Amino acid sequence: MWVDILLLAEGTPPRHIYSITDVGRELLHDMPAELPEDTVDNAREFMARLVHFDWLTPEEQLRILDARDNALAGDRERTAVLASARAEHWSRLPLEHGIDRIDWERAWLADIRAEVEAVPASRNRRSPGPHPAAGGAGGQKRSYRGTRRLRGIPSRRGQGAPKSAPSLRSRVDQALSSRK
Repeated sequence: MWVDILLLAEGTPPRHIYSITDVGRELLHDMPAELPEDTVDNAREFMARLVHFDWLTPEEQLRILDARDNALAGDRERTAVLASARAEHWSRLPLEHGIDRIDWERAWLADIRAEVEAVPASRNRRSPGPHPAAGGAGGQKRSYRGTRRLRGIPSRRGQGAPKSAPSLRSRVDQALSSRK
């Protein structure tokens, strides 16, 4: 199991509190650290890993950037061969646009590579801690209520609710006391 599930004390509304385990931390690191050969062409798979670059070592970051760049280089070569074989303007136009997009992404990858190489190793962390959007520091064990905070969405009862808004529990207690 990669999360611990705790129930709150008796007398409180049923809630689950999740906290990441050491096994979960390891999985959270290993998943973005690897870019399998069959997914290297998938832009979404690459972006999912790029989002979590803070959790990876510079060597892992560079390995992912290299894999994506190599895949793009192959795509560019195949697209350029197709474009050169087309005599008609309208059939060449989208292929040339595709080549321009690939060139742009490869230049962007080169910029990211330069940034990775320039960042001191002390700013990179190997073990993922709580998600940065949840306000946690890397490597700490921290509990969350549900997944809303993991995604950076304020909870309805917590920080996102207006200070003057009564909680559901206080409204229920008030309704019950008014019936007496």
